[in-house]
Amino acid sequence: AVVSTQSTGEVEPSSRLGLPFIAIIGNDGSWKQIERDQVKMLDSPVACRLDRSTPYHRVGEAYGAVGMLIPAEASVDEMRDTLLSAQEEYRKGRTVVVNVELGNSAFREGSISV
Repeated sequence: AVVSTQSTGEVEPSSRLGLPFIAIIGNDGSWKQIERDQVKMLDSPVACRLDRSTPYHRVGEAYGAVGMLIPAEASVDEMRDTLLSAQEEYRKGRTVVVNVELGNSAFREGSISV
């Protein structure tokens, strides 16, 4: 199943009702795509800079899902193993939240986001 979740609020009913999915959160510690244009237009990054240490995988667990973390320093093998574990849990009928810590990049720079 391919699901685009917009918030962690979808995790609780998914877990409770047995409607599993895998949520992969790309955690770069900010709303970087929004921040780029916001700073250019408003000269302020207000509400765009977050804390990279936010444990989104633990939030998923609090909602009844399986939480997994892929730290920024993880090797390709470690990433693969974690994602394979996520698939195993999904096949067991569990919702999974994978928190993937990302580095900074210019991904989607130039797209309009504000």
